[in-house]
Amino acid sequence: MDANVDAFVPGGGTITLSEGCPAFTPCGGSIVGTWQYESICIEHSEVLGAFPAICRTGTVIEEGGGIVDGTITATDSSITRTISTSTSATILINATCSALGCDSIQTMVRDMAPGSTATCAAAGTTPERCRCMITFVTTIDETQSYSITGDTMTTGDGRTFDICVDAGTLQSRETGARGARRRHLDAASLILEVRAGSSRSAVEVPALSAAPGMRRAAWCSS
Repeated sequence: MDANVDAFVPGGGTITLSEGCPAFTPCGGSIVGTWQYESICIEHSEVLGAFPAICRTGTVIEEGGGIVDGTITATDSSITRTISTSTSATILINATCSALGCDSIQTMVRDMAPGSTATCAAAGTTPERCRCMITFVTTIDETQSYSITGDTMTTGDGRTFDICVDAGTLQSRETGARGARRRHLDAASLILEVRAGSSRSAVEVPALSAAPGMRRAAWCSS
């Protein structure tokens, strides 16, 4: 995963895995200040999209969720993200993929998300399917430049995000071709690095609150 995080907000926020995250409407605004993560929503399709095609259709996320600790600090020209997340899910793999063997699926999951833990075993279903208990852990400490035009934030590495700052809350969602892959407001490279290689999944819709001290942040994936 990414570099260690050395600054966290006590208590942290929650990570929700959902079939459908709340709608998000960009409205623009200034993100200058320090924001605390409040929540992150990740759609099931984002998690399952990390699996090979043979393992997606009919695979079900039975339960899941996690915690996020971290802050986003923005000046007029740079954004710093220090984030730590832990997300767990119980996933019932489809029969076709399960035919590869539960041990093979367990190895596949660990390989596609280095640093994760995965335990897969026969679920006792007919036809036989594998049930996997998976935990993804991610830490990030990153600073880069950014600019905002209208409702869109563009970071120094070329990524773009819809944003909305309203009533002390910041929300965002990654857009564009890269966003369709990673889907995460990634005020960093956050949450689940479930996809192969360096791509990540999750839309961070931070609901951050800004104060002379700290603000709230909530994220959502769609």
